[in-house]
Amino acid sequence: MAYSFKNSSYDGESYKGLQVYNGTSMAAPHVSAYFAILKYLEPDLSHDQLKQYLRSGNLTKDIGNPGKDDFYGYGLMDMAKGISKYKPAFLEIC
Repeated sequence: MAYSFKNSSYDGESYKGLQVYNGTSMAAPHVSAYFAILKYLEPDLSHDQLKQYLRSGNLTKDIGNPGKDDFYGYGLMDMAKGISKYKPAFLEIC
């Protein structure tokens, strides 16, 4: 299970503005994009290495009970933490 705070996204169809989604429906694409960026930065990164990074806490901010828990899993994805070791000149964290 991936935990997500409420995120907003423009649906591309209506003029009502932003749509708000939460839960795994929004968490899964965010985690997938995060992993895709890591694969871009380190093309030889294997699936097992990604899992190991996730479990180690190198990609997340631990929230809730220390370590993995039933509600937050391994924690809140932290892009700045996960890519900090790469620091290429073209990559700026806002």
